[in-house]
Amino acid sequence: MSDTSSIATGYKPAKANATAQSVMNANADPGRTFDHALENLDTGNQLLERVKRKISQLHRENKALAAVEQNLKRELFSTRRQLHTLREQRIAIDAKQAKELARNRRLAICFLVCLVTWPVVSAGVSLACAELSYREIHGERVGKADMMTLCWWVVTSIREWAGW
Repeated sequence: MSDTSSIATGYKPAKANATAQSVMNANADPGRTFDHALENLDTGNQLLERVKRKISQLHRENKALAAVEQNLKRELFSTRRQLHTLREQRIAIDAKQAKELARNRRLAICFLVCLVTWPVVSAGVSLACAELSYREIHGERVGKADMMTLCWWVVTSIREWAGW
C-alpha cells in the first residue's frame, strides 16, 4: 500500500527521514544550520548564474546559427538563379551553334557545287551557286527550296552538257 501511495503522492519515506534528520540537526546547532543554509544559497545563486550565462550563450549561438542559415539560404537561391541563367545561356548558345553548323553545311554545299560544276555546266549554275553562297555569308538564309532549285539547275545543265 505504501508503494501505491508514494506513487500517487510523491511521498518517499527515505526522503522524509533525511529531512527529519536535518531538522533535528538544526535544532542541535542553529548557527551551523544557518551557515549551511547560506552556503547552499550561495551555491544555488552560483548555479543560477551559470545557468543564466549558459542560456545567454545558447541564445547568442542560436542567433548566430539563424544568421548563418539565412545567409546559406540566400546563397542557395542566388546559386540556383545563376544556374538557371547559365542553363538558358547554354541553350541559346547550343541553338546558335546548331544554326551556324547548318549554315556552314549549306555554304559548303554551295561552294562544292560551284567548284565541281564550273568546268562541266553552264556559267549560270555556277553564278547561281555563288549567289547563294553570297546570300548565306551575308546572313540571308538559304532555304531548302533554294538548294533544290540549285540542284535542279545542276541536273538540267549536266543533262544538256551530256546531251540527254
